[in-house]
Amino acid sequence: MLAALQHILELSAFALLAMHPDLESEPSYLRPPDPHAILADQVIRLATRLEEATARYRAAVLADLHRPDARDDLPF
Repeated sequence: MLAALQHILELSAFALLAMHPDLESEPSYLRPPDPHAILADQVIRLATRLEEATARYRAAVLADLHRPDARDDLPF
């Protein structure tokens, strides 16, 4: 489930970048920023943070499951 979430977040970021390619370049000081692009950038940044946090959580759970003293039952 966590791996699927990570992939969805990554795909969402790629889709937003495809819709707003100007996010990959330096901001222009000659024209005002697109409000939709600003929101898309915020979503991409938050999705990246969530993706990183999910990866850390997933790694911690897997490490806990592979401990020598780990029980066979699920912790919940």
